[in-house]
Amino acid sequence: VAATVAKAKAHRAALAAAEAATAAARGADFSMDTSLNAAAPCLPLPAPAPQAALAKGARCVEQSSKASSNLASNPSCAAADGQAPSTEGSIDASALSELKSELTCPICQDPFLNTNTLECGHSYCEPCVNAWLCKCLSCPICRAPVDKPPIRSRTIDKAVACTLQSNNKTAYESLLQRQNEYDLEVKKDLETKIKLEVVLEKAAQKGLRCVHIARVWSEREQ
Repeated sequence: VAATVAKAKAHRAALAAAEAATAAARGADFSMDTSLNAAAPCLPLPAPAPQAALAKGARCVEQSSKASSNLASNPSCAAADGQAPSTEGSIDASALSELKSELTCPICQDPFLNTNTLECGHSYCEPCVNAWLCKCLSCPICRAPVDKPPIRSRTIDKAVACTLQSNNKTAYESLLQRQNEYDLEVKKDLETKIKLEVVLEKAAQKGLRCVHIARVWSEREQ
């Protein structure tokens, strides 16, 4: 019994010693952390900008804004300062000139009138291309053979009318005059065609037939 009691006391003493050592170690760590925190340097905060510096910056921004507005309202100032003046107007004029050249008939050198487009994609005035095709069945520009009748391009006619009406009143009035004159010619041709059809119908009723005037007639035809 005495030996058992002695072992128990020794065991308790060992536990107490272990607890004391643990507590001592924790105290040492805590003291080290607090010493490090106390020794850490503090970072300085940026000082607020003085009111005089802020006022100077505001004046600079205001002067820059005024200078920009003056250059925008008076381009000659920019040219005097060595800067190139705006070329927006010249670019528009160049584009307009190119557009007018694209809307001009290559044959008569006038704005398109009743635009007709061939199979190859080239376009001409209707009276110009009709007169040309009566002599030669090929495109006047690329000489591609023409096997189908030209196609009316109403979109190009609309572009021509809008361009001239907006930029050249004189040319637009000339276009209207050409249109009226051509409409009269087309009306006369239509009346002639109707008369010819009547004559051919009467000839067919009498048993007559047409002969080709560009070749030599036979004895029977004579």
